[in-house]
Amino acid sequence: PDFTGKRALEALKAKGLARKLFGFAAIAPGPVARQGATVRDASGKPIGVITSGTFSPTLNKPIALGFIDNNHWDLKIVELEMNGRRLQAKVSALPFYKRPV
Repeated sequence: PDFTGKRALEALKAKGLARKLFGFAAIAPGPVARQGATVRDASGKPIGVITSGTFSPTLNKPIALGFIDNNHWDLKIVELEMNGRRLQAKVSALPFYKRPV
């Protein structure tokens, strides 16, 4: 059926996505990545940006959400840079925590 925004979504689908939302979980203790922090690949090249981040008491480590450019979606490990400090993080599946059954 027809709906508001249908043409815009069809145009995006035809063009392809430029970036995608991913989760990031810190590998080692360190600072919490906040909104605006830079996501970098192993060579230090900027490949995305953090949209939100916090410390997860359930997982006992910093976590964050952010966008990565489309040609880097296959990366498993990235660096999150905030205020000149870098934190290695694993690209994580969402949701971060799944309740045991």
